[in-house]
Amino acid sequence: MAQGDSRAAGGGSGAVAWRWGRAAVVAGGLLVGCGGGEAPADKTGAAADTGPDSATPEPDGDTGRADGLAPGEGAFGGTVVDDEGAPLEGILVNLCAESCYAQRTDAAGAWQHQLPADRYSLELLEGDPSAPTRGWPLAPVVVEAGVVRTLETPVRMPLLTHHEELRTAGWVKVGDGLDLHADPATWTPPELADPEARPWVAGVRVDVATAGLPWDGIAVTPVALWYLNPLDSRPTGDWPVRLSGDVGLAAGETARLFAADYGAREWVPFATVTVDDEGALRTTNDPLPVLGPVVLVRE
Repeated sequence: MAQGDSRAAGGGSGAVAWRWGRAAVVAGGLLVGCGGGEAPADKTGAAADTGPDSATPEPDGDTGRADGLAPGEGAFGGTVVDDEGAPLEGILVNLCAESCYAQRTDAAGAWQHQLPADRYSLELLEGDPSAPTRGWPLAPVVVEAGVVRTLETPVRMPLLTHHEELRTAGWVKVGDGLDLHADPATWTPPELADPEARPWVAGVRVDVATAGLPWDGIAVTPVALWYLNPLDSRPTGDWPVRLSGDVGLAAGETARLFAADYGAREWVPFATVTVDDEGALRTTNDPLPVLGPVVLVRE
């Protein structure tokens, strides 16, 4: 069981599925492909077959399950709040694998998906991808057949604290303690945003203890977390990072930086951070692979 969530047998509501507003009608919701090489919906509303590995395996043993869950299905839900802990209504919550399943949060900030068991990218979106005002959470999650999983801690969507229009290559601050060497010549716009938009980056540091993200795929709770926008933007050149100040490490400790990769549905390690005997942070020059959540995990 991943830290920070509870799981119990039970039912769940049907899901709506889309990403960035693209949709084709299917039974019980909407369904779209979620990126290069992924399966779109066909005209009958069924997801396109991606080959012999595309089927969701049936759970072992008894096929009896809680009311509302079909064979091979699980459920995943939680709530979304702002910086002050107030619920956020209307947030688009996507769970994306070969297709995206999505819902808008209700007045209590709550959502729950019922969908095939698989590994997904959980993403929370608000507003225009070209001009977001909040950090956008993204994390890989595992949905298990016959299991209802509810995140115990609300997922927090904080207001962005740093925003920079990129004019020349150089270091920019994207959150307290995190700088990014960004280059407008190798910047890429977010999906379906204006391709002629001027290059920009934004970010915010998030308190790990109250972030509410599931840490599937990470063995220990991270010591620091930042949300970087535009979400899922992939620089075509090298964009290294550097850390400064108090990031939760003591002298002599070593940690790894991971980036949440939407397409891979996993946390991707990309740099190592060490603290020397005098407390100075030293970060390897490995480039950030993709913009989005960045976590620092003690080794």
